[in-house]
Amino acid sequence: MITAKLWKFGDDINTDLMLPGAVMVKPEAEQARAVFAANRPGWIDEMKRGDAIVGGRNFGMGSNRPASRSLRNIGVSFLIAE
Repeated sequence: MITAKLWKFGDDINTDLMLPGAVMVKPEAEQARAVFAANRPGWIDEMKRGDAIVGGRNFGMGSNRPASRSLRNIGVSFLIAE
């Protein structure tokens, strides 16, 4: 059995919202602190390693930035999206 807190995100969450461009040149630890800061300030302090994300349509669309790596680095256990 998997036990995790689920965090719901809506449609059209692009990679710019996941990982802001301003932190792209920073170390991975600083990038991790910025995950979803643009659309959910403080979320990184609420989520815990092992939590999961449920995304809507077009979750993760956009540029080829390492947003998925940052989600892994903060401990997201799994992500499911339409």
